[in-house]
Amino acid sequence: LISIGFLPLNLLIYVQAIYGVAVSLNWPGIMTAVCVVIAGVIVGLAIGTKWPHRKGMMNKLGSFGGIANIGVALAVAGGGTGSDSGGDASSGPADTIASLQELQATWWIAVAAPCVLGLGIAFTIAKLLRCSNPEAE
Repeated sequence: LISIGFLPLNLLIYVQAIYGVAVSLNWPGIMTAVCVVIAGVIVGLAIGTKWPHRKGMMNKLGSFGGIANIGVALAVAGGGTGSDSGGDASSGPADTIASLQELQATWWIAVAAPCVLGLGIAFTIAKLLRCSNPEAE
């Protein structure tokens, strides 16, 4: 849970390091999203502890919620150009999808690699420690 809280700080550090500029972030919006994630994890853990037979359902519900969250974010992002960033406020989901399709394959690999490697390492460690399922899968 602590790592989720450090996500905004990580974002700030990386953007400043890569682009060399001070970045103004929408802290209330970021912290709202972080709090929603933390609340979902806590509620899921509480339900799984109180009713162990519902862990599978909670896992599926959490996965669906995460995927739905990504879909909603892409649908409402508007291409990242709003009236406050000097862009065209009328850009919408079609512009977002078009801009994502224009990105090179190396960008997609660079974005996906840490996630895939992290999962691979976590699963390997879980298997080496002989954790029971679902922790090991």
